[in-house]
Amino acid sequence: MDKLVIGLCTYKRPNMLKDALDGIAALSLPKEFSGVIIVDNDPEGSSSSVIDAFKQSFQYPVYSFVEARKGIVRARQRVLDEANTLGFNALAFFDDDAVPDVDWLEKLYSFYQSNHCDVATGEQIENLLDDAPLWIKKGKFFARRKHRMEGKVLTGAATNNVLFSLDFVRRHKLSFDLRFNATGGSDTDFFWQFHKLGAKILWTNTALVRETVPNTRANFKWLFKRSLAMGARKYVHIMKEQKMSWIALCVQTLLKFVLGFIAVVVSLPFGRVKFYKMLFRWARSLGMVKALFGRQYQEYRQQHHGG
Repeated sequence: MDKLVIGLCTYKRPNMLKDALDGIAALSLPKEFSGVIIVDNDPEGSSSSVIDAFKQSFQYPVYSFVEARKGIVRARQRVLDEANTLGFNALAFFDDDAVPDVDWLEKLYSFYQSNHCDVATGEQIENLLDDAPLWIKKGKFFARRKHRMEGKVLTGAATNNVLFSLDFVRRHKLSFDLRFNATGGSDTDFFWQFHKLGAKILWTNTALVRETVPNTRANFKWLFKRSLAMGARKYVHIMKEQKMSWIALCVQTLLKFVLGFIAVVVSLPFGRVKFYKMLFRWARSLGMVKALFGRQYQEYRQQHHGG
């Protein structure tokens, strides 16, 4: 029988973490559930009181650790290492700024088990505050995915709503890649490795987590920086996978950069939403250009993270 654990990374977000842990406390849990692993990436322990209170009230084992080395990759890897050391064989992740539905883990694990897959993943729904800018709401800039059919076969996943086999991880000696520590995207890369090794990765619409997007994110500056980071992480992925030479990538990226800038200018008469969509798309190519010349945007050094 599986030993199932929830993994949670946090960094200087004690109020959000409390909501996430309250969400865990309210879960309907499968009989295989065996505990929670929390890794705090803040060596000053800003969330220690929240974690200690959860430990005292939660009826299952809670394993908490401080990962002093900065970066989301190290925090995720610490969860993975501790889960392996403790002998678990299935790990579920969601983000510390989200709250799972009451039946999230029950539904996700049931889907994982009944479909005999290596990875089961579902949707994170973003809820904007009432006073979020109207152009962000209209443009759906925080909508992560289009509708997917139940049981759709995927080539990857993210740690915002996922459950996967630790036996598969141990068998193939998988880990989160430190090359993504500054740009983000280590989870995408991690599950891409699953796909390359022939893992069965399936989508379910039944298991949901919900994130409230604060207005510190629902703004132009944050979205532009996110686009830069997306370009940088794409560069790291292409170089890691050796999909093309640096020169070929340089030519392709510079062409996209120029054409993207033209698209931004052309979009000006079509309203704010269309303009920003073109601008953020162009910013991804700008992030790629910066990365090509050694100036990657340091997303996780400038923004809070979880996983």
